Order: sequence, then C-alpha cells, then structure tokens
Amino acid sequence: MIHYQPKRSYRRLRVSLSVFLLSITATSAANDGWSVDRCISYAIDNNLRLHNLRLESGIARVEAVDAATDFLPSVSADYSYVPGQGGAAGMNVMLPVFEGLARINRLRFRKLNKSMSPFAEKAAQNDLALEVMEAYYRHYFDKQLHRLAGEQRRLSELYYERTVCLAELGLRSDADLAAMKAALQADLYRETVKANDCSLSLLALKELMNFDAGSVKDSLTITMPEELRPVPAAPTAPDELHRSAESALPEFSIMRIKEQAARASVAAAAGAVWPTVAFEFNLNPTHYPAVRNNCHIGVNVSFPLTERLRNISDIKKEKLRRQQLKNDNERMRIAIHKEIDETLLAFRAATAEYLQAEQQLAAAEASWKAAEEKWSEGMMSVFELIETRNLYLHAKTEIIRTLIRQTLAHRMMQFYRTGSFL
Repeated sequence: MIHYQPKRSYRRLRVSLSVFLLSITATSAANDGWSVDRCISYAIDNNLRLHNLRLESGIARVEAVDAATDFLPSVSADYSYVPGQGGAAGMNVMLPVFEGLARINRLRFRKLNKSMSPFAEKAAQNDLALEVMEAYYRHYFDKQLHRLAGEQRRLSELYYERTVCLAELGLRSDADLAAMKAALQADLYRETVKANDCSLSLLALKELMNFDAGSVKDSLTITMPEELRPVPAAPTAPDELHRSAESALPEFSIMRIKEQAARASVAAAAGAVWPTVAFEFNLNPTHYPAVRNNCHIGVNVSFPLTERLRNISDIKKEKLRRQQLKNDNERMRIAIHKEIDETLLAFRAATAEYLQAEQQLAAAEASWKAAEEKWSEGMMSVFELIETRNLYLHAKTEIIRTLIRQTLAHRMMQFYRTGSFL
C-alpha cells in the first residue's frame, strides 16, 4: 500500500511565519526569465522523488492485476520416469469457489490502493511546489533587500561627497567626515552581505528544482514584478473555505480512500476465518504396468482449525488499526480547518498592516526630506540624518513585507479553493 506522508504540511507556511518565506502572484514571465509557476513546473517535471512516486503508482497497478489473478484456476503439470517401468505425466487443476470473500476484499483493497496513487502524487507535488515557492520568494526577498541596500549605499555616497565639499569649505568638521565615511563603509558591507544572500538563496532554489543549466538555453534568471500591488480584500466565510478544501485538497481524498481500504482490510482478515471451498480435477495417466490411469474430480473443503485463533487476533488488530486511522484523519481534518481560519485572519491582518505601513512611509519620507534640508543648512548632525534615512528605508521594507504577507495569504486561500498551487 502506498503510504504518503507529507514531508511537511504546507499549511505550516502560514502567513504568520517569518517574512522570509514569501509568496506572491507573479507577473507574466519575460522570455528570458523564470516566474514562480515556471520554476514549480520545472521542479515537478524533474524531481526524482516524484519520479519514484510515479513508479510506486505503477507497482500499485501491478498489484491490482495480481489480486485479480486470484480468481483464475490453479493449473500444474508433472512428469516422472522410472527406469524399466516407463514414465507418467499428470495434471492438477484447482478452482477456488469460496474463501470467505477474502479474495474479493483483497482485490478491492488493491484497487483502492491503486486509486489513491494519483492523489498521493498530487499531494507530493503540492509539497514540492511549496518548497519551491519558499525558495523562490526567499530569493525574491533577498533581491529586494539587496536593492534597498544599494539604494542606501548610493545615498551614503552622495552624503559623503557633500560632506567632503562642506569640509573643504570649513562648514563640516573632521568628525562629521569620519562619521559619514564610516556609515558609507557599513553600507558597502551590508550590500555585499545581501549580494551573497542572493547567491545562496538562488543556489537553494536550483537544488530544489534539480536545475541543470546545460539542459535549458537560458540561465535561471528570476523574473520579479516591478511593483507589488495590494490584493483587494474580498470577504470569505470560513465555512465556505472549509467545504472547498475538503472537496479540492488531495489529502481529504486520501483520507476517504484509506478509510475504505481499512474496511476492506478488516473484511479480508474476517474472510480467513471461514472455510475454503475449491473444485479439484486430477488426471494422472501412467505407463506403469501395475497401475491404471487415474482421474479424479472432487470438491476440496478446508477448515482453519489451529489457525482460527490467530485469524481472530488479526481481525481485532485490523479493527484497531481502522480506528486509529479514523482518529488520525479527524485530527488532520481539524488541523486543516484551524489553519484555514488562521490564513483568513492573517489576510485581514496583513491588509490592515499594509494600510498602516503606507502612512508610516509617508511620514518617514517627509521626515527624511526635512532632515536633509536641515543637514544641508548645518542645523542637524550627520547621525540624525542617517537615522532618519534609515527609518525611511525601513518603512519601504515594511511596505514590501506587508504586501508579501497579504499576497501570500491570498495565494494560500486560492490553494484551499483549488487544491493546487499552479
């Protein structure tokens, strides 16, 4: 039986997680770039774990065929030779008629296992899609931080050039010049760190995708939206999303099939307690002088006597396993419903945070512009100027963060509705 255990629940990627695990609806990819959906599709096509799962699906199909062959008669032939007396050939045919419906239930169990394979594969694809999305938008976030670090460094260079000019005119002290130079060096270091983070996150994405640069014409160049836009806040009832998830997510289909398979397994174990009935046909023509031809047709009835207690124990164990499965399914169902509720709350919270972040950015920008003017007039120290500039850049980071949180929640809501990230 295929046992699919999610590597980790994609509901764990909630909107309340670290902002570094990001996901938004990507814009259309350029011809030479890779969008998040393109990366996910490439990973699904080239992931070895999914290839193995597809092989497991093939094994399940073979096992279903093997279970069907139990209904065919068993035919065997034998030949023996005795020197001086000649040879003898025989044929035995046995056709099982009744085995307590054990064969039927085994066939049903194998068919259920076969029908679960596509859902298990889809669930594994969703797990992989989540991992790729995490890596993709981690790289996206690192690129955004690198861009802001570059903007911060360029401002420091401009301030430093102004400070040098003012120092030459005697309007700034050597201490101000040294402080601005130190700030510039700190910004250069920060930009280098962010560039390295971009390289590492891109490498992690390539590893998840099993990306082979030699198999495609272009390199893995991430396509990023030029501007993030807030997602309109559409009211969604939790009960509606619960029902959509139960009909769309492959996990719920796997739950239902596992419960059916558990019932079939109990029935198959119960069938072993009953006697078995089979038709037998034996034909043993012989060339031995003292033995005549032997032909036998009869009915074979077998009663499990010494194994009956063991069979009863097997039935009890299968019933207990079925109850365990029901409890696990109910626990997973409750957890998914809870995570859906958290996603809805996180979407509303991110929307409110974005509106507040917009006001924060406007105030920080006005404060920074005023600080620049005061610094140019010699009415503010360089430390105060750098502080107001950093507050402005931090406010821009908060705008990106809140937008990403909101769009991530929206993407998760769409996933609960459709059962897929693509």
